[in-house]
Amino acid sequence: MILDFKLQGVPSNYRRELDINNAIAKTSFAVNGVNYTREYFSSAIDDAIVVVLTADKRNSISLELKMQREADFEVANVGKNRLKMWGQASQKGKHLGVKYETQMMAMPKGGDIKIREWYYFYQ
Repeated sequence: MILDFKLQGVPSNYRRELDINNAIAKTSFAVNGVNYTREYFSSAIDDAIVVVLTADKRNSISLELKMQREADFEVANVGKNRLKMWGQASQKGKHLGVKYETQMMAMPKGGDIKIREWYYFYQ
């Protein structure tokens, strides 16, 4: 999963936190007077990794969400807010390994998702 943010400016007040009790990793920083927060957690029971992106000013988050690897993958849109990547790992096209599938779902609160071939643009 690639999160390509469209931030203009130099980040400041960069901070990383790890909450062991709640299994949440958090990064916060400011760019051009906007405070951004990124929170990450995973759930083995739900078989999910969750990323929550917030900003303290409306219309401040703009990014491309992509799924890709170096080789052995296909990506497709599944509905209006989900991408699916699947394939079978190999070593230079030989020695076939594990088959895999993963999905990514965007759930914006406000803003728009635009589908562009095999990635999402959120603004």
